[in-house]
Amino acid sequence: MKTFFSILFSLIILLTTSCSETKFTHDYWVMDTYCTVTLYGQTDNNTKELVSETLEKYEKELLIKDGSKSFFADADNCEIPISKDISEMLKICKQISELTEGAFDLSVAPLTKLWDIQNRTTPPTENEIESAKILVGYKNIIIEDSTVTLLNKDSGLDIGAVGKGYAGEKAAKTLKSKGYTAGILNLGGNVTVFGENPNREDGYFMIGIKNPLSLSDIYCSVKVKNTNVVTAGGYERYFEYENKRYHHIIDPQTGYPAENGIRSVTIVCTNGIVADATATAIYVTGPEKALDILRELEKQYPDIAAIIYTDENDIVTYNTEKYEFTTYNFEGDIYRND
Repeated sequence: MKTFFSILFSLIILLTTSCSETKFTHDYWVMDTYCTVTLYGQTDNNTKELVSETLEKYEKELLIKDGSKSFFADADNCEIPISKDISEMLKICKQISELTEGAFDLSVAPLTKLWDIQNRTTPPTENEIESAKILVGYKNIIIEDSTVTLLNKDSGLDIGAVGKGYAGEKAAKTLKSKGYTAGILNLGGNVTVFGENPNREDGYFMIGIKNPLSLSDIYCSVKVKNTNVVTAGGYERYFEYENKRYHHIIDPQTGYPAENGIRSVTIVCTNGIVADATATAIYVTGPEKALDILRELEKQYPDIAAIIYTDENDIVTYNTEKYEFTTYNFEGDIYRND
């Protein structure tokens, strides 16, 4: 049943009309989600295994301590060895944490562990939440090239929020180096595309984004190449208690699942980690603060764009003219802030 719902709730899909001449496509179960990889170029009998090994390799890189994407300090000033690549990822995460004033906070692990959305059936108590909140704070993390230090005992890092952005981008680079001319890696709603689409004269891929109110439908699309398209939504993983839904995107400020007027956020950016972290941050902050975040990020990542589907069934966009943003059967208002 979990597998079925993970398949159903994948947030972004490739519009099949743009991929009629697929050379290789296969489905995988990796990073606790259903993934589809499509490749163009010279493929052979080893392609399936190569893709599987590549995805598993980068998933394992995220298992920093005790085979988990979350890890906790067993003492004050707890120092944990990390690779240079993971260090670079964490530095980007901390940058987004600072820019969003903790809306995205890589130290949110005590809260995500407490909520344990996949296994809980009732919400934690107010006292439990307050105790976990005390341990959250990105300013208490020191990141160096080979180590990350957590200053406070029982504090922790949760890199699951950016894991697919990291793995997708790394896997795409590896597959490109192996001679594949183009590809689409859909890691459960995190899409990475590389190379030129051989089925379109302009070489672009059309990526459809699922309607958060009707997951079998597409409400919009973007035209992209060599970038990442990442969607965050509160309806992918959740439990219900007393007619209220509790989802997996936790607001570090309140300690509860975020409720700030957004159904889903899609970010387009050449940096997959930035796309992943920003989608989470904007889902937490809400649409108004989102625009300030995007303007700041644009200074460093000029290709960044956003599509925000609000609780009012409207769309707020940012920089989407870069990607031929198109809606389908959408009846709400569209507010362009490009």
